[in-house]
Amino acid sequence: MISKAIVWLALLGMLAGYACDTPEAPSSSSSSAAAEAALPKDKLPPTSKEDSTKNATAAIDAWVKLVDEAQYPTAWEESGAWLKQVEGKDAWVKQIGAIRNAYGPLVSRTVKTVDYKSQIPRMPPGIYVTITYDSSFANVKDAYEEIGATYEDKQWRPLGYYVGAKPPPKASPNATSDH
Repeated sequence: MISKAIVWLALLGMLAGYACDTPEAPSSSSSSAAAEAALPKDKLPPTSKEDSTKNATAAIDAWVKLVDEAQYPTAWEESGAWLKQVEGKDAWVKQIGAIRNAYGPLVSRTVKTVDYKSQIPRMPPGIYVTITYDSSFANVKDAYEEIGATYEDKQWRPLGYYVGAKPPPKASPNATSDH
């Protein structure tokens, strides 16, 4: 059933090791600063963390609109090198097309969280911004999407797309039932 399907598209290692299953080890701001200082200059955005987050958010929003408009080949072309290494264009276009067709047209999307990271397990060194959206589609009313991006080639480039149905709320242990 679509509402129970959780589909990975190209964020195979990134989100599996970062946002979903394996929490990042606690880090101090000094280790984060040290990680950023160790990056090559072409991997560092030329703006503050706040401005970088705004710029990455704008790039992700523009990219996901391509996905909403079924412009999957263009979305793949505008993606980062990591996505292109893990998923060929034809396979990605076929997968994302099938999933988005199953979910149906977008009804609404609101930003839930925006995370800025200078280190993500199992990912190359870089700066990453991940946005989680609360979303609704014609066929899946209560869904969420995650899109990660990294700074490369002097711009923010998305690394993949994840969409899934939100699990139903857990029943309260004190709830009673009238049978």
